[in-house]
Amino acid sequence: MKDDIDELKVLMNFIINYPFGSAI
Repeated sequence: MKDDIDELKVLMNFIINYPFGSAI
């Protein structure tokens, strides 16, 4: 369960930060 939450957190973080990373 912990691993699943951590994986989701990383995935969400990537999706949220991707546009900003591309813009910069």
